[in-house]
Amino acid sequence: MDVDKMLLNKIKNLKMYKIISSNYKLNNKNMFNNNIYIPDCLINTDKNISDIIINYVSVISKVISNEYLYILSNNIRSVKLSKQNISSDEIDIKQGSFHAGGYYCEKNEIIYYDESLYKHFFKNDYIKALKQILTHELFHLSSTKIKDNNVYSGLSYNITGNALNEGYTELLTNNLFNYNHILTNYEYEKRIAFLISNFLGNNNMNTIYFTTDNKKMIMLLNEYSTYKNTNCFLKELDFINENKKNKDINIHNKVISYHIDIINYILDIHTNKLIELLNDNLISKDIVIDNLTFLALFLFDNSKYIYLIKEEDIMLLNNEIINNILNNYIDKINNIRYKILSK
Repeated sequence: MDVDKMLLNKIKNLKMYKIISSNYKLNNKNMFNNNIYIPDCLINTDKNISDIIINYVSVISKVISNEYLYILSNNIRSVKLSKQNISSDEIDIKQGSFHAGGYYCEKNEIIYYDESLYKHFFKNDYIKALKQILTHELFHLSSTKIKDNNVYSGLSYNITGNALNEGYTELLTNNLFNYNHILTNYEYEKRIAFLISNFLGNNNMNTIYFTTDNKKMIMLLNEYSTYKNTNCFLKELDFINENKKNKDINIHNKVISYHIDIINYILDIHTNKLIELLNDNLISKDIVIDNLTFLALFLFDNSKYIYLIKEEDIMLLNNEIINNILNNYIDKINNIRYKILSK
């Protein structure tokens, strides 16, 4: 097992996440959905494409309750599939990095590229890459709507929260379909989304995502933070998503600074939740400190997905995260516990 999988498994099995998940039991009523209509034009298209679409609808209908699939049912009836004929040179010049596909909600259109382009960038099995790419975009299709000129897409509202939404979309693609064949532009965001999903409860997160209830997600996070801090977290994550490959030194330094802010936010909400569990005698102080320590190490490890990260960045992050931020939250736990014991 590689280091990433070991870290993810360790995080998933943290005591606090097990307690949280026990509070969000999946409702099995009306689980299977056999009423999603797939237009003939999608079934009769290229067989590789049609197989991916049919498999997506089949799987998603078995793991997501009927009441949360109305957006998929509505959008799939009129979706357009567009293969883009662009050379690798044009992609390099225009974007500097390759976004392997896209879903444009205004047009209800999924775009993808020619086989040769995917082989140029990913060097591996074309069909495996295509499955991961199209499934990711089908998740966007299933969780995006426009209402009153506002775009609600999964965890995002208009453009705020886009990075967290992309990270969670890729997480669902990996977890529900076991498609993890290519490294995408969202590896950093995916791990942040993984923590937020575990924190809020995975089934709860799925409901928020497929009903595009960004407001509910913010409300739940604000039980352990403030609106200002949560909004700042989402916007700074968006900035990192857009600029983590930027070579400009000032932009890069801002990315590192925002990365520290995000770590601080995540440890803060987890500390506040752990104090609640501690007060309810659901967890011990030793396990609280162990959980916080591992979270800090996991977040530090996530730094490797910030491109062009330098040795001095690593030294700064190690000092700031481990020696300052983590110790501050451990002190907070110790002080709170002391007050409880002294009553």
